[in-house]
Amino acid sequence: MKPIILFLLAAITLTSCTNYGKKVKKSNIEVYYNDGITEDQAQKTADFIYTLDTDPETKDNKKSFQLNKDGDTINCKMVVNEEKFKDIPVSSFEAIGGLISKNIFDGKPVNMILSSNKFKPLQTVYFKKMEKENTDLSKYGEKITSGNIEVYVTEEATIADGEALARLLEKEMSPTSIISFQLTKDDGLNSVRMVSSEEKSATISDQTLTDMCATISDGVFNGSPMVLNLPIVNSILLKHLLTIRNKILNILSNPSRFLRDGFFIIVFEIPIFTTKH
Repeated sequence: MKPIILFLLAAITLTSCTNYGKKVKKSNIEVYYNDGITEDQAQKTADFIYTLDTDPETKDNKKSFQLNKDGDTINCKMVVNEEKFKDIPVSSFEAIGGLISKNIFDGKPVNMILSSNKFKPLQTVYFKKMEKENTDLSKYGEKITSGNIEVYVTEEATIADGEALARLLEKEMSPTSIISFQLTKDDGLNSVRMVSSEEKSATISDQTLTDMCATISDGVFNGSPMVLNLPIVNSILLKHLLTIRNKILNILSNPSRFLRDGFFIIVFEIPIFTTKH
C-alpha cells in the first residue's frame, strides 16, 4: 500500500504514559497491546505496518498504535494528525483495517480508531471486509519486478517489453521504495502509466518528463512512439502540457525530424491505475 495514510502520523509524538499497555516495536513503529491480544499478534502487526510505511520522507518518524480486543472484534487505535486526517477518505482507513484483519487476525473484524496523541478516540472507522476484486492486482496485468520497480503488463503489451522497462527504470531511478507502473497500449501506441500522487506530479518539470520519455522510448521501444500517463492536479501542470505540446507540433511539422528523433506523447490525466502496498 502506498503511504497515503501513514504519513499523517508524521511528527506526532505519543504523550508519555504508563497505562497504554505492553509494547512491541519494529524500527519506528510501536504497537501497544492489552489483554486479549498476544505479544505475537502485536509484533506481527508492528512488522506488517512497517512494510506499509514506505514513504522515504516519513519513514523514520515514530508512529504509534494500540490493540485491544472486544469479543471477536479487534480495535486498532492509530495516532493521527488531528488537522489532516479528516481530508482522507474513510475508504483508505477501511483498507488498512482490512489488510490487518486479513494478514494478522485471520479475517476477524478490525476497527480503526483514529486517535489523539493520548490515544483518545477522534473517529471510529468500522471494519469493512475487503472484497476480492479490491485486493486482486492481477486485473492490472502480469506483474514484473526489478528491485523496487514493479511493472504490470496488460495483454496488449509484451512481457519482454515489460521486463526491459522494469530493468531500465530500476537502473535509472534506483528507488528506495516500491514504485508501480503499468505497460499497455493506447490506440496502438505503447503506453506507460506511472502511479504517483497528484501533488508529486505537480513538481515534475517538463524537461524531466521529456527526458524520461526519451529514455524509455530509446531503451525499450527502439525509439518508437509512446505515451506516458501521469495524474493531473490543477493548472500548475498545464504549463508542462502546453510546453510539450508545442514540442510535439514542432516535430510533426518537420517529418524528417520525426523520423530522426522519434515521437512520444505525455498525457496528464486523473489516474485510473492505482496499486496499494
